[in-house]
Amino acid sequence: MPAYAIVKLYQRPIVIIKNQRYIVPTVQDFLDAKAVFDSVSETTKTGTEQRIISFYWDCVADKVNGSTVDVLTELYNKDRKQKLSSRRIREWLERLVEIEFVDPREGEQQTAAGYVDKQKMTYHPLKKAGNNVFLATATDLKAKLETEFDKWLKNVAEDIASHPIIILNVDGTANQISVEVLTKVVRGEEVTFTATFSKSESNLIGEIRQENNAIGETAENTRDFTVLNYCRLAPNKPSKCDGEAVGSPCALEAQYEMLSSDNLIRPRYCENHFQLTRVNCESNGFRLLEQQPQIKQNQSGDYPVQGAA
Repeated sequence: MPAYAIVKLYQRPIVIIKNQRYIVPTVQDFLDAKAVFDSVSETTKTGTEQRIISFYWDCVADKVNGSTVDVLTELYNKDRKQKLSSRRIREWLERLVEIEFVDPREGEQQTAAGYVDKQKMTYHPLKKAGNNVFLATATDLKAKLETEFDKWLKNVAEDIASHPIIILNVDGTANQISVEVLTKVVRGEEVTFTATFSKSESNLIGEIRQENNAIGETAENTRDFTVLNYCRLAPNKPSKCDGEAVGSPCALEAQYEMLSSDNLIRPRYCENHFQLTRVNCESNGFRLLEQQPQIKQNQSGDYPVQGAA
């Protein structure tokens, strides 16, 4: 959740208490983090690919009376550019049977002539949608979070109002906001930030800016980073983002490619997934540096060569 909040740092309230700054995540930050946690939790516990887990929740989970491979293949391929064969869907179903998400059943029926006719194998969901808290109750969870936030704010409103609440600007300045605006931001309502500083408050923002610079310089000088390189993709070479959005492939176009000399797999990300990757990397001791192209000539004259900056 802190990662989702910090990615949107310039839209999140910050409460300053005893010279300590506390960023306030929103309800949506929690829901986004919860969705990622749920998907990672299931893939980790079951040792199963995310796309197979997503296939279960998207296509199988609501088929309480069971469904066949052919029907599920058609359902999965609907509105998808990259179609999968029924053989691949059958492999996914076999994996779901192994982890006890699905129960395979072979039906039989007796014809009027007395012959036994074996029907196609049908697959019945075992894991109910209610077991996946985020997918089943996102709306209810959002309402509960808002209610609990309102209760907390009612108890601490006077105390919170006595401390500076700010929204940082990209240029290092900040706008002071009221408790009412803080509430709207946390609940996801539209707000417009306007500066309302007195002289003393302006001094406070100056101190904050100086502190930001000092913290940044200290971190640069003292933290032991491992450098990871990335490059921006050329706009004339479109590519899909390798990230996921709530268990499904990201639909946005990739803008960045991660580079590594010892890893042949180079994931590509859209702006949103790249920023999340940057935050996660920096939280784990890595620094992302952009690799700039350098134009060099070979012996014959004019072939561009990509080089690290």
